[in-house]
Amino acid sequence: MNNQSNIMTQLVAAGNITASINDFLCKAVDEKQSILIIGPRNVEGKMELLYSLAEYNANTSLKSVVIEDHRPAPFNPGSLNVVYTATNSEMKKSLMETALSIRSSYLFVSELRGREIAPYFDVISEGLKGTMSTFVAKSPENAIHKLSRLLSNKSVELNYAESKFLERYVSAKIDLIVTVECKDEDDLKSWEVTEVINVSLDQSGEISYQSAMQF
Repeated sequence: MNNQSNIMTQLVAAGNITASINDFLCKAVDEKQSILIIGPRNVEGKMELLYSLAEYNANTSLKSVVIEDHRPAPFNPGSLNVVYTATNSEMKKSLMETALSIRSSYLFVSELRGREIAPYFDVISEGLKGTMSTFVAKSPENAIHKLSRLLSNKSVELNYAESKFLERYVSAKIDLIVTVECKDEDDLKSWEVTEVINVSLDQSGEISYQSAMQF
């Protein structure tokens, strides 16, 4: 494993993540796994964790792309990493396609929203290995359900078969879901990682959510 960045060790020292979670997530980035960080809307920890792992990746010899709305935390991209600021969904879509075309080793995308979801999963389907983004959701199951709903452009209610197909499609593109929660409801800057879930499809095609480590 590559030397871990100072910012990741700072998260451990602050109690945001444990040392074992730190090691596990850094290894997942090394292995180019697809990671989704979820949590409540205004919790800063989702983006702080994404940028911290992006900085960890910047310490390697890998070439990665970071697409941001804004930069809420100090970030040192490194000489082989490119940071783009996207002011709208169309720009984000174009930058995701750029990451694919230049064969980026890892793609970090700030908060996924409506029209950005389909292009994000498109670049994964087209062969981009190593992706990470954040999303507002209450649980891993809720995240998969919401993403599948937003992935559909239909204005009408999906039937059961359509819903299940899209949920399976989305879950097949995500390796890990990391949940971030507030330690103190009155302090949105006070956060911690409460679970890391492996997402997979079993032999019957059902979605499986398994804890990736002991908490």
